[in-house]
Amino acid sequence: MPTFINTKGMNIEKWRKARENYLGASEISSAVGLNPYRSPLDLWREKSKDPSYKPFKGNNYTKWGSRLENSIAWGFSKDMKIKIRKDNKIRIHDNGILSASLDRLLIDKKGNGTLEIKNMSDKQFNKLVRDDNDVSMMYFSQVQQQFAISEFTWGYFVILVGGNTLITRKTKPDYDFIDLQSRMGVDFWKDNVLQKKPPEYGDRLKYKALKKLVYKSEQWKRFRFTPNFPEEEEIDPIKIFINKVEAVKTKAELNKLLIGQSSVIEAATRENKSLLYTLVKVKRHTLK
Repeated sequence: MPTFINTKGMNIEKWRKARENYLGASEISSAVGLNPYRSPLDLWREKSKDPSYKPFKGNNYTKWGSRLENSIAWGFSKDMKIKIRKDNKIRIHDNGILSASLDRLLIDKKGNGTLEIKNMSDKQFNKLVRDDNDVSMMYFSQVQQQFAISEFTWGYFVILVGGNTLITRKTKPDYDFIDLQSRMGVDFWKDNVLQKKPPEYGDRLKYKALKKLVYKSEQWKRFRFTPNFPEEEEIDPIKIFINKVEAVKTKAELNKLLIGQSSVIEAATRENKSLLYTLVKVKRHTLK
């Protein structure tokens, strides 16, 4: 069973200090080579307090993401009709190494769940949908560690896009992935952090096994932020519509397309409809 550090009333600095001696859910993707922005070596330098390491101090996205978290959580609860509350805990695995902090608890009489909240721009979300550099995999890694620590069996991952579109994914644990990722995370901590030995570049080869496991995962396929196209993509109206949107050169062409293809959007599922609206908005910003 996990143990807890009570974070109620902690300021951000004390909270960060309390997390230093554990491998958190937002950090595990770096430790196991699934973070496109941060390598295992970057994480090792932070955890080993390398004097040359310059910690990330945040930006406007992280600042406003934190400020808007309560509003996003409230909006999710109202739209989905799911009760929520703050967790106020750093949850620590019984191995004493892995940890997780939940943005919110989802309350249900059949068993509680996890809620992970993100806030991003249209441009960021467009990159996530295209999955140009495995951004989705980084987030999948995070929520799976939350399941590993909390022992919950369901949750939601939500993103507020551009300040006005809420995208949701219901999440469930993938125990094969959790087992391998957890073992790799513990090995990173014991072999590199505690031994003060930087991970070698060649070690990236061992991360391929975890990626292969992700690609086979049914939970990953449900989690990815891409429209669920049928195999025959060339006859799928949503795929055809996206291709047409990408091909337009002016706002006038885009407006004409939207008028002529409005039935495609209206017939889409709720999640695909939100994705399409967001992609159109991103396209509009790029046109003259």
